[in-house]
Amino acid sequence: MLLCLAVVLLCVSGIAMWWVRRPKGSDSLVAPGVPAQTPLWKGGALVMLITGLAFPLAGGVLLIVVLLDWLLISRVATLKNVLS
Repeated sequence: MLLCLAVVLLCVSGIAMWWVRRPKGSDSLVAPGVPAQTPLWKGGALVMLITGLAFPLAGGVLLIVVLLDWLLISRVATLKNVLS
């Protein structure tokens, strides 16, 4: 039961954090802007690399998402406008 409550809390807190940081006046589901100083991106990339190596299925999903973004979303203007 505790695990189920943790999943619900994770979902609700994720939506709340996005709602607080979303761009003002935005009417689409866009990611919040990148902060001016992002010193921790290398650490995040390292954690994703280690996770991908430790859990190959998670690494495959990360690779598919990066390839999807690079091949499809960044090249199709309609998708780029809707998702960015």
